[in-house]
Amino acid sequence: MKNTSNKTQEDLSQAFHKHEFLLYYQPQWDIKEKKIKGVEALIRWNHPRQGIINPAPYFEHAQEESWIVPLGEWILEESCRTNKLWQTQGYQPIAMSVNLFPQHFYHPHLFKWIEQVLERTQLDPHYLDLEITELTIMDDIPRINKILNRIKGKGIRIAIDDFGTGYTSIRYLKDFPINILKIDQSFIQVLPQDQRYAEVVTHIIGVAHQFDIIVIAEGIETWPQLEFLIQQQCDMAQGYFISEPLPADQVVSLLNPQFENS
Repeated sequence: MKNTSNKTQEDLSQAFHKHEFLLYYQPQWDIKEKKIKGVEALIRWNHPRQGIINPAPYFEHAQEESWIVPLGEWILEESCRTNKLWQTQGYQPIAMSVNLFPQHFYHPHLFKWIEQVLERTQLDPHYLDLEITELTIMDDIPRINKILNRIKGKGIRIAIDDFGTGYTSIRYLKDFPINILKIDQSFIQVLPQDQRYAEVVTHIIGVAHQFDIIVIAEGIETWPQLEFLIQQQCDMAQGYFISEPLPADQVVSLLNPQFENS
């Protein structure tokens, strides 16, 4: 097993240095306005034998690898550059959601790095959402709060990803400068049949709204799931029922022109 893991990490390292990674973007649908208001940048691997695959499951065992930090930097810059390009092509601005690796969150040059990316890409920080996991924010609450407040002070929105799978209690929401909460797909995919999960999701949406936090439901695959979320006044929907992750040149067909409502 160890040899297999080592081989996988070696393959990932070579993939990074051979520029085999690329980004796909999964649309986020505003339930009230009924249009795409954001996308999440998702990494894909153009594998020489398997084609386009999702390498994210392998990253859990690659946290100490030297290429992880520069890979995350590339993801942020490429996604910001793409979002700015869509704007210059005449599409209404949308939010670009990017996942931060834990290594970046604690990196001493995090803020300088973010500022440099925004300066190089000329993307308004209000169109950038940075996602962090529950485990990350619960690691050291005072320190995490300081970092999050500094990021938010730049005009960037903060999102908690996969909410419900870690150790974050609903009561902690008031303790963090959070703009967006993403309910994990494991809660969504059993809706609306599982009454217990339905009650939990309804409660999460209600409490989040009390703190003016936007709620995004992940992993929506059916109309009944979306219908339930509409009834509970969830803010945004993400999942294959809305759209699968797409290459950048296919996303634009779903975006609205700047002049559409003028």
